[in-house]
Amino acid sequence: LAYAANTAYAERDVQGRIAGKQDLYGSVKNAVQVGGGNREDALSGLNTMIASGSVKIEVAKNLLPTLQKAAVGSGGTTDDMARIAIAAMQNFGINESQITEVLDKAVASGQAGNFELNDMARWLPQQLAAAQNAGMSGMADFETILRANQQARTTAGTSDEAGNNLVNLLAKITSQDAVGKF
Repeated sequence: LAYAANTAYAERDVQGRIAGKQDLYGSVKNAVQVGGGNREDALSGLNTMIASGSVKIEVAKNLLPTLQKAAVGSGGTTDDMARIAIAAMQNFGINESQITEVLDKAVASGQAGNFELNDMARWLPQQLAAAQNAGMSGMADFETILRANQQARTTAGTSDEAGNNLVNLLAKITSQDAVGKF
């Protein structure tokens, strides 16, 4: 908690960071009351969002109950949910109000195929960045990436191989080699 407060409220003096620690604790406690699970998992997800540098503290605190609910309901971790949310917001133009839908789609995708939530948390940041470079963004394209992961998993030996194959495909689409041939 102290580490998260030091990261979130680095501009504050010692007393301000101590006050910030209490504020973050309140957010963690609320997230567990709303979504279930445990405080350690909620704090890990909150810290992941804060440490990313791309999610403002107030947004992270607002999203935490949603992430906690999704993690408990899916058997995933709050940290995984945070990584998926960060990737969607950072690379795909998804806003805070759409995160529930993003997580619902990710959970459904994981249940429908073999590319699971923990695989998505590991690979979506790279994939969505590469897809953004290829001109993709928004919810419809997010769904396309989720489907592509499930399709890639059916022909790959492992989920990591499938994730890497999709990253390579997305990078190849915008390569000078491919652009020149098109």
